[in-house]
Amino acid sequence: VLATRTPGPYQRAFEGQWDAIAAGFAVTVCGVLAVAHGVRLCFSVLGGFQPDNIRRGALALLAGLLVCGVGLLLLWRLLAP
Repeated sequence: VLATRTPGPYQRAFEGQWDAIAAGFAVTVCGVLAVAHGVRLCFSVLGGFQPDNIRRGALALLAGLLVCGVGLLLLWRLLAP
């Protein structure tokens, strides 16, 4: 955030909310990791296809998208002007 003479919308956004911003970022990263795990389960052939890999992968993908959405929503609410 650059220091300017006229205050901008993001000038004080990070001042007192470091912990909440870090939590939102961590939740988003966990969601992205869950999405990656779900994609790996759905489309990987490591160890051969197991009968429930597609179901588990789809559930992990859905859960990861949900968690990622919650994290992005939290960041949006904190950082939107």
